[in-house]
Amino acid sequence: MTLSCIDAKKPKPPVSVKLPNDLEEYLRDQAKVGFRSLSKEITMRLEQSRKAEEAKDEKQA
Repeated sequence: MTLSCIDAKKPKPPVSVKLPNDLEEYLRDQAKVGFRSLSKEITMRLEQSRKAEEAKDEKQA
C-alpha cells in the first residue's frame, strides 16, 4: 500500500463557512426538497458553478 492510498482514506477535516441566515435557510430547504444533506447541496451547487465557469472560460479561449 502506498502513502497516497493511506492518505486518501483519511477523513477530510470539516470546512466552516459563515452564511447569512436567509441563505442558510434557503439551502436547507432546497436540500430537503432534493433529499440531500446540507453539505451535499452546497457541494452540488459549487460544482455546478465551477462547471459553468469552466465552460465560459473555454468559450472565451
